[in-house]
Amino acid sequence: MAAPKCPNPQCEYFNRTLPNTAQVCPMCGTPLGNVVRSGSAAPVAAAPPPPPIVSPYQQPAPPPHVYAPAAPPPAYPQPAPAAYPQPPVAPAAAPPASQGRPTLKLVHALIGREFAAPGDESYIGRRGGTVKPAPEIDLTGIPNDQVISRPHACILWDAAYATYTITDNNSRNGTFVNGQPLTPGVSYQLVDGDTLQLGRENLVQFKVAIA
Repeated sequence: MAAPKCPNPQCEYFNRTLPNTAQVCPMCGTPLGNVVRSGSAAPVAAAPPPPPIVSPYQQPAPPPHVYAPAAPPPAYPQPAPAAYPQPPVAPAAAPPASQGRPTLKLVHALIGREFAAPGDESYIGRRGGTVKPAPEIDLTGIPNDQVISRPHACILWDAAYATYTITDNNSRNGTFVNGQPLTPGVSYQLVDGDTLQLGRENLVQFKVAIA
């Protein structure tokens, strides 16, 4: 009887002469049909390859929220109107906003008085001293105004990203947004509903309203 050969064309031993005693191809495990077998033993079938081990992919936990965006902020959508009640003191009429710019107001947490940002760039502070001209958002006379610097901070409308930002102007007592201190000279995004604090000890707080 002819020497057995592997009949599997995909095998490296295809059509190669194998030992007469081989019952299956030693490379691919294909049964050799022309092998003389002793007794009635069943042909040895090739063991199926083990299933691949798939490691489950675990999503990493999201990083903690950092208020100051390292990358340019996303386009700011039109927010819903503020939900807090109207204060008893009527705000002074502000100049008309630039086309496409929503109105930003600072609502005092204690007396409910509103202070509107009149233009694309509005400085916050107190008038007087050697600082001239007076800030666009003048907080002179509100409770605990002594913790507010003359040029305390600046609110800027960024038309390129359709968002408001605030920058601490190296104020004496600092500026805080949602309890987080701002680094002087670095711009931070403001969104509707933020809490703006000027100075420490929570003496001067505002709710940011953008509509």
